Amino acid sequence: MGLVFFIYLCINVFFLLKGISIPCVLKVKYRLPVSIKEKEVLKYYYGIDNLSKNIKKYSDQVFKNVTLFIPLVFLSFFSDASLTFLALGLLFVSYRLNYLKIKKIVEKRRVEFFKEYPGFLNSLKLYLQAGLTLENALSTYFSIGSKGYYLSLIKSCLDRINLGINRKSAFLEIILATRERELIKLVNFFIQFYKVGMEDNSYLIQLGDEAWKLKKETVKRLAEEGSAKMVLPMMLIFIGVSMLVLIPSIFSVINGNWL
Repeated sequence: MGLVFFIYLCINVFFLLKGISIPCVLKVKYRLPVSIKEKEVLKYYYGIDNLSKNIKKYSDQVFKNVTLFIPLVFLSFFSDASLTFLALGLLFVSYRLNYLKIKKIVEKRRVEFFKEYPGFLNSLKLYLQAGLTLENALSTYFSIGSKGYYLSLIKSCLDRINLGINRKSAFLEIILATRERELIKLVNFFIQFYKVGMEDNSYLIQLGDEAWKLKKETVKRLAEEGSAKMVLPMMLIFIGVSMLVLIPSIFSVINGNWL
């Protein structure tokens, strides 16, 4: 039975890693509930446009993973008690895997955005002060190198405007595509810029000051997380060195007592 357990486990891991869809599993009408925390992460990942469709897709993926691993629990009951704990652990991991994967992508996008956002605002301010229109200023900025995910949304919006799509509609698509507050504030500035114009760059300066604060907070948080990740390896190194020092001493004491 243990052999059957591990064969089934290998098949499940293969399906999980490859992301292969299983129609017979997904035909089941039941959908796992999505928590508030998961919905917030999905909003940052997919945006609020067509969110219900994306939540359904996410629930289907989670349901598929859980359904694949549930038989492992029953198989483990007929094998060994240790396999039961292993099966329950794998069931939990399969449930959390999609959430953790999406959360990691969202966090990477946000860190990337906060790092490049202050420089973007500073460049935009300089271009506008030089007399360029907003579209020309954005085009000049995006003509230099590739940008991160959030700023690429602005680039795709600019491309649609150049194709003749209404400016307001194009910018509103960015708001529907993300829940990032700073980007939404910037898009609202763009919309107001086209509506009434701006006599000075005071609002951009304000956004720039806030962006630098966010960047410093992000860098500080990343440094703290990096320090926390270094604690475990340092503890393991300390334990290893202590064992290398203490074990010979203990044996020498034991041998001395025997003699």
